[in-house]
Amino acid sequence: MSSLPVKPMSSASAWLILVGLLFSSAYTIYWPLNDFRNRQLQSISNLDRLISKKLHILSMSKEISSGLMAVKKEIKRSGLVIISSPTLAINQFQSTVRQISKTHNLAFTQMQILKPKEKGNLSQLLISVDGFSSLTQLHDFLVAIENNKPLIKITNANIIPVGDFKGIRKLNFNFELTMLNGTTQ
Repeated sequence: MSSLPVKPMSSASAWLILVGLLFSSAYTIYWPLNDFRNRQLQSISNLDRLISKKLHILSMSKEISSGLMAVKKEIKRSGLVIISSPTLAINQFQSTVRQISKTHNLAFTQMQILKPKEKGNLSQLLISVDGFSSLTQLHDFLVAIENNKPLIKITNANIIPVGDFKGIRKLNFNFELTMLNGTTQ
């Protein structure tokens, strides 16, 4: 076997190799870590933007909620809508219609409660009414219904003249009465 002579490395080349190793290890470690750090910073800024959006939405929802509460108070104060349970509301609606008809001498032959229609937080209560009266009595009844609070609306009206009795025109009528009911929240 032959032995190769081993020459000691000069200090300049040793330093050069050491600096080269340091730069190559810094390049392989620092740049990926720096990219990772930049992605993390970008992710944090995205989260900050998302949080500020959510806070803005939350503040808007508080404004909307307070506006909604003001509208509910105004509806309740106006008296145009019944705010109660559906059963209580339909009973109140029916007794109001009966009381107004009794005041104006209308004779109901039939009063039927129809299925309520849901409209968001409100339900539309419906009553179908058949009966007969004079023209003046029906007019007075309709005016009273129109001026009533809570608001009552007349739909699907059919009015048929059936003759005169002592100079007073008699009518048969059929119509639906509707009223809005809100939930008790």
